[in-house]
Amino acid sequence: MNGVLVTCHGAICRSPTATALMRKYGFGNVSCAGFKEGGAKSPKKVRDWALANHDIDLSSHRAVQVTIEMLQEAELILYMDGGQRTRLEGMWKSGGLDVSRGPLPQFAEPLARYLTVPLDRIGDPMFQKGDSEEFRLIMEQLREASENFVTQRVERKVVAA
Repeated sequence: MNGVLVTCHGAICRSPTATALMRKYGFGNVSCAGFKEGGAKSPKKVRDWALANHDIDLSSHRAVQVTIEMLQEAELILYMDGGQRTRLEGMWKSGGLDVSRGPLPQFAEPLARYLTVPLDRIGDPMFQKGDSEEFRLIMEQLREASENFVTQRVERKVVAA
């Protein structure tokens, strides 16, 4: 298994930010992908926020599209909203992973579950102005959920050892 796969719609805002934050917090076995064609870079407002608030440079990030092979190899898949869960379920079944690995819910959950007050989704900052309260809230949710995820994963490994 290849660790954690963080997914979002385009893999240009939420999943690369969460992935970079998880790495910063000490969890290195994480990657990201989206459901759109790959190659796009993170928007300036996301790059600016990551650099200014967390000293994370997303300037070299380019989106990668989710593949069946990525899903097959992932120990855990984190998604941002129900639409992505639906797309993951379709890929999971069409790729035969429900037969070879088991039901998707055993391997996938919303990143928003790791917020201090758990939610079902983390909104898309792409549709918010970079200086808006909504944008800052979404980016803070990504930070909090990523940090809590890493903390809980480390605690689970320490307890299991």
